Amino acid sequence: MKLNYDCVRDLLLTLEDCIYFKENLEYAHLSFDDLCKLLPKYTKSDIAYATLRLKEADYINVNIFRGENRFSGAIYSSITFSGHQYLDTVRNPKIWSKIKEKAGSLSFNIILKMSESLIISHLLEG
Repeated sequence: MKLNYDCVRDLLLTLEDCIYFKENLEYAHLSFDDLCKLLPKYTKSDIAYATLRLKEADYINVNIFRGENRFSGAIYSSITFSGHQYLDTVRNPKIWSKIKEKAGSLSFNIILKMSESLIISHLLEG
């Protein structure tokens, strides 16, 4: 399956907006079904696959529920420090657009390095 980097970016942005500390300092959790409703332009398969890869990369904290050879759901609790660092490099829509133009089907690490380079260039320009 191909990893949809737009879905990865939008998933992280959505988690950043929706997960917060409650008054008692517990995280407000988000379910897989709720996340799918917040990201209607992506298929459940794209969101599930992005979830698995982001957990694998240690970019999100999530409890994944599995059935017999299937993804059954998830409860998202937070973005890790590494996840926030990645998100900060792809947050800017102009930089993200440039990355997508040039990246094609590059690896996660190369996209990260490209975005860091573009951010530095952007900061030096203005």
